[in-house]
Amino acid sequence: MKGTNHIISVIITKKYLFFGIIIALTVSSSFSASAASHPNLLFSDITGVPGYQYRSSSPWNSWEMGIINSADASLSRDFSNPNWASYNRISYRSGFASDLGLAYQITKEQKYLDKGRQALLNLDVGGDAPYDMDRAVALRGYALAYDWIQPGLSSTDDTPIRDKLARLADRTYRDLNGDGTKKTYVSFADYHGQAYPSVAIAGLALEDYTNPNRISLSSGPEDWTKAGTDYLFVNDELHTYNRPLISYGFDEESGKHLLGSYKTYVIDDLLWWFQVYSVHYDKNMLEDYPVAKKIVTSELWETLPNGYMNNYVTSGNTLETYQRGILSLLNDQEKGEMLRYLDQTKGGDTLLPYSRENDLAPTKLLYIVYENYNGISRESPEWTSHLDEDAIYQVFRGGDWEEDADWLSLVTFDVESNSNRDSAHHDQLSIEYYSRGDLLLADAGETKHVLDTYYGQYGVHHNSIQIEDPQTPFATSFWADSQARGVYKGGCRWY
Repeated sequence: MKGTNHIISVIITKKYLFFGIIIALTVSSSFSASAASHPNLLFSDITGVPGYQYRSSSPWNSWEMGIINSADASLSRDFSNPNWASYNRISYRSGFASDLGLAYQITKEQKYLDKGRQALLNLDVGGDAPYDMDRAVALRGYALAYDWIQPGLSSTDDTPIRDKLARLADRTYRDLNGDGTKKTYVSFADYHGQAYPSVAIAGLALEDYTNPNRISLSSGPEDWTKAGTDYLFVNDELHTYNRPLISYGFDEESGKHLLGSYKTYVIDDLLWWFQVYSVHYDKNMLEDYPVAKKIVTSELWETLPNGYMNNYVTSGNTLETYQRGILSLLNDQEKGEMLRYLDQTKGGDTLLPYSRENDLAPTKLLYIVYENYNGISRESPEWTSHLDEDAIYQVFRGGDWEEDADWLSLVTFDVESNSNRDSAHHDQLSIEYYSRGDLLLADAGETKHVLDTYYGQYGVHHNSIQIEDPQTPFATSFWADSQARGVYKGGCRWY
């Protein structure tokens, strides 16, 4: 530490040696606490965020009320008790901590600071973690809570909290490949796609952490941040496939999720990370890593003209409206296009009463990043069809963006995937056709809501060519009484 070395260097006589050592120890102790200014992950001053500025207007007032109510519910919780009767998963406990942290930033009330401090000091106490994913989600929650609570902490509290958070980050980082024993195992939707962004957020929350107390760690903030940058988008060095982790979940050419509706498993984690990266670095994640923009805007081109999702693999005719969480990262033209889409879909159109709206942007994040967009003109994209010879999915759209436009999809899967759910479907070159306001030729997708649940793997579930081989005939199928088979997209353990 330069400050300590300087002080010691000016002590040149025995007379002042003892006094100098005391000063040096004092300076060294102050350096063990956080040197960075907090909060810094999503804002530096809460009064500048949209939710605070528009707190008397809808929807920001309801978001603020929800945050405060959630924090109030945690005031009676004892975070030093390891065995809560309910909500005892570590991922829940960290969510309660972040509620308290954001409520403290909004109100500056001591009760939220005190309880948030208790939650952070006990972040390693109790909490069930039935899945590795729980620990990853908890890490993000505690990292955000620390960023928001830190300004009210004494150095006496700050130091042990940083050590506890670093231990959790190190454990979660090592979990990503089983501490080096699972370098060939990737489960994107259920785990890794959620975990890498969360580890990266912790890396930025502890960006200045130097492990002053020399606790046992095998990784550090630079490693953790790489999980959400180099490893997520460039090359995942934690696994052996020599490809970015994002390629296991999304088509890098188009941004479409390989598994359809499994995008809902990871999109909120990605929203948090894209916004934290952009605010903390004062750069735009969607520009630095272009596939990120493709991921959060794919609904613009892949949904039906009436705003409902297609039926690719596990997708169903749902309404996807998480995009409010990334509007602030788009330019004005892109905002206009996305706002038009959201105006069409947000609010649960009743055309399909058994469908649902997936509004997966977290309320706490929306409070911080969702602006007032009343002045942005809603516009249709200048393009219509979305065709790319290297993409897994093509969309031919009619001459305009009206709800009665013609729309045709074609599966052109060309990705090596580790998942049965996308590659084993016999739907290569299958189509869906929408015209005059109706889905006239629908792909059955996964037939999991009927009695005979085949999960869409057979050609009969898709609008695709099925082929017979007279010289080497297939066995007669029990599902279609046919010796023909559809084309599936890749080998897997089912076949």
